[in-house]
Amino acid sequence: MRSCPRCLASYDEGLEFCGIDGAELIETELDPLLGVEIDRYQILELLGRGAMGAVYRARHLSLGRDFALKVLSGSFAANPHGLARFHREADALSKVRHSNIVSVVDFVTTPEGLNILIMDYLPGRTLYAAIAEEAPFTPERSANIARQIAAGLGAAHANELVHRDVKPSNVLLVAEGRGEVVKLLDFGVVTLEKQSDTAERLTGDGRVVGTPTYMAPEQAREGPVTHAADLYALGVVLYEMLSGKPPFDSKTVTEILVKHAVEPPPPLQAARGMEKIALQLLAKDVRDRPASAEAVIEEIDALVESWARPPSVVAPPPVKRRTKWPIAAGVSLAAMMVAGFVWTRNDAVSEPITHMEEVVEEEPEDEPEQPELAAPILKASEPVRPRRRAAKREESITKDVLHKRLDAVMTTLRGAAREIPANLAKECDDEYLVLRVAVNDAKNERALLQAAKRVRRLERKIAALRRG
Repeated sequence: MRSCPRCLASYDEGLEFCGIDGAELIETELDPLLGVEIDRYQILELLGRGAMGAVYRARHLSLGRDFALKVLSGSFAANPHGLARFHREADALSKVRHSNIVSVVDFVTTPEGLNILIMDYLPGRTLYAAIAEEAPFTPERSANIARQIAAGLGAAHANELVHRDVKPSNVLLVAEGRGEVVKLLDFGVVTLEKQSDTAERLTGDGRVVGTPTYMAPEQAREGPVTHAADLYALGVVLYEMLSGKPPFDSKTVTEILVKHAVEPPPPLQAARGMEKIALQLLAKDVRDRPASAEAVIEEIDALVESWARPPSVVAPPPVKRRTKWPIAAGVSLAAMMVAGFVWTRNDAVSEPITHMEEVVEEEPEDEPEQPELAAPILKASEPVRPRRRAAKREESITKDVLHKRLDAVMTTLRGAAREIPANLAKECDDEYLVLRVAVNDAKNERALLQAAKRVRRLERKIAALRRG
């Protein structure tokens, strides 16, 4: 690696002079920024390095809190196109405030010329690393991650921004309780959805913006790029989570782009319905994909709710049992008629009495069975009412209902950004995030009821803050 001894910017091999200050570059094995103090921050650790620059963990000298610093490389800083992309990322992230998008704290240009984007530091790992180690994912985990990616994209699309580079390495997974919280990263190639000028869709050297493996057909053809391109990329990511590999791969970029444009994706194994959502997102025609990120969320929620829905319980029909007592009564009645007839024909008393005793002696054998009539009917009908009442309670508070209420909470919070102090809004953001995880992790009706109470408290808190 080569670096500038004056501004400490890093460069790729092959360059001789710094594009920022013109100083002669030197070879170095160690990162020149490690341990350095820059604008109230001390750089502690290199988190990752990409084409546009490097990301470091740094500690604020006054607050004692860690932040993530994205430092633009010298090659991009000296290039007007690269510098414009970096400023565009800072501007885009400052406009979008959502729990599934990394938050920007500040943007700094040092006196020496280094451009630094300061973001919240979130310990976690990328979805790329998780897929490499653990894929294929379960349908439940895939649904949870895909839903959160869609939620973050929906917030960007609501601000007329298209990410254009959705891929596993730009998705951070943060452990939160027993669940995972998604954070979308790297908005360096974001653009306005209404922007159709070709120059804006290209980098400074004429390459198409984006990563070929996750690029929508219209994006590969250099056509108009809308939010539908982000949804296609989400489909590729979901496909990769379910199968362990992307739908299209090749040794050359051209072959991958052609496959995205004309070839149908290979079929996926059954994954409780998530495979259908992935293939729908991968439709070649934008009109065949879900209409929006919100539509994707609705499909995932409906599918997950169907998994949690208990099978319907139908009471067995009452068992009809044949009883003997009507027959016995009929026999007794016939016997009495016969006895009466004999009585009229014979003056002897003993004969009709003898016959009556013989008939009546048969009745005690059948009469004890009479109470059994109600027994089977009661046994079959007793569980029906309690089960129906339990089902009605489950339908009143579901994960889908609570997620929709939380969506409304976030919409209200975003709309009241100017009415609520920043520190209190941050507290509400944190509570919202914790509740998202609690609802996702709820395993039974009691947990859902507890989550509903907490959602209600958060709604009341935001309403009180808005009233002042």
